Amino acid sequence: MTWEDVGEYFIPATIVIGTFVVGYIVRSILFRYLQRLAERTTWEGDDIVIAATRGPFLVWIMMLGIYIALQTLRLEKLNPQIDLLVKDFSSRALLGLAIFSVTLTTANILADLIRRSTMRAQVATPGLIPNIIRILVIGIGVLVMLSTFLGFDKIAPILTAFGVGGLAVALALQDTLSNLFAGFYITLNKQVRVGDFLKLETGFEGIVVDINWRTTTIKDSSQNLVIVPNAKLAQMTVTNFALPEPHMTVRVNIGVSYDVDPIRVEKILLDEAKKVMTEFTGFIPNTEPLVRITNFSDSSIDYALFFQIKDYTLNMPLQTEMRKHIYRRFKQEGIEIPYPTRTLYVKNEGTQKT
Repeated sequence: MTWEDVGEYFIPATIVIGTFVVGYIVRSILFRYLQRLAERTTWEGDDIVIAATRGPFLVWIMMLGIYIALQTLRLEKLNPQIDLLVKDFSSRALLGLAIFSVTLTTANILADLIRRSTMRAQVATPGLIPNIIRILVIGIGVLVMLSTFLGFDKIAPILTAFGVGGLAVALALQDTLSNLFAGFYITLNKQVRVGDFLKLETGFEGIVVDINWRTTTIKDSSQNLVIVPNAKLAQMTVTNFALPEPHMTVRVNIGVSYDVDPIRVEKILLDEAKKVMTEFTGFIPNTEPLVRITNFSDSSIDYALFFQIKDYTLNMPLQTEMRKHIYRRFKQEGIEIPYPTRTLYVKNEGTQKT
């Protein structure tokens, strides 16, 4: 190998290395400037675009450098056909990789934009929609890449085969597809969202933490995760305590002896309820508690105390505080809370004389 041959390989290598160095410097300067511009705006989308393109930018510059280096590489001295084949194959491969890289970056940007936009609108987004968007965009990018690399006439039979095979797969994956479409229905209908507190017809209660393509994950009060298939959830009768509004009215039942004047009981209940609503957070501001007589039971007059809270997750803690205050006040006032009693009569027949 002569020095002339070494020079022919040295130039492409220098182009690749030089492109990497220049690209790294340009990326550092350019993205630092873009980041400063993004900090001046209120739109969060520019931050997403900058973060998503910072890494691939250097890869794109390197691809450009490799393409230029391949064009300067002279292999015709070895074999003209090899030179033509290598350059044609490498050009198609680089173009296909560039398309796939741009597609992947675009998919990530769109998924993050959807997630951020719903967060800004105070709508919790499950992972289903961003993942579907990402899969669709990547799928389109793969088709474009294959058509660029192989030609559309060669991928047409592949698409036909996928279409025929898709029917067989759909029949084999009926349960999975039913869960997928049920997940779409649940998400797009917005009747069940991430962060909502649900009560299922089985009696199970918990907070929705995720809705994906197959299942809905619910966390109960014991911090355990329960996985419910989307198709089953769509068929259940579900109580959503977050809709139409997260605040709710809570009812506390109290039984008091007939010996106590109902007007006195009502006043005590309202006084204690107002104290609790002042001492603790979680109640709806500018609302008043309400007391109603609901029943005359066998051993007590039954009262119902109503008050409004901001969120269902506060239901049990605030009910507990309300009951503790009422119990202490009743004890101070000498008011009896009736409870069931059982009296046993033992008959003594004595001993029988013989």
